[in-house]
Amino acid sequence: MNNKLKLILVLSILISLVFLNGGDIFKPAPFKPSVTLTLDKNVLNIKSNVVSEDFITATITRLDDKDELTSFVLMFPDKKENIYPTDVDGKRVEQLQTKPIKGNGAIDTLQFKVFGNKGEADKSTFSFKVQLVWNNSNIAEQTITVNVK
Repeated sequence: MNNKLKLILVLSILISLVFLNGGDIFKPAPFKPSVTLTLDKNVLNIKSNVVSEDFITATITRLDDKDELTSFVLMFPDKKENIYPTDVDGKRVEQLQTKPIKGNGAIDTLQFKVFGNKGEADKSTFSFKVQLVWNNSNIAEQTITVNVK
């Protein structure tokens, strides 16, 4: 292959890359925060047909050094009727939002309670997911097991 053909091939590849990447081949990767989600309890024992007395505390910790305020949403994607997270007043919640946090080591905590109904059984065990979402993307997940007596 002569030098002219090599140059044309290289230029055509570069032009293709520019168009595929929105016109900027040096565009940095989009920002995605690095975080951990920890729960102070992964197992909870409650009485049937009442809201738990104890809160579950979810701690969200930023691990990246990006100096950008970022909020996160704690989602409860399982739509179960016999067990679900609630606020202090016992009202069902489907999501909770953090305050904006930034930088490595920044922390926010969210608290919720749980309602459970065992139905006719003597005791039932249920589980539900807790997802940490940022920009419509699931970035962390935990599962809570609830024993209803």
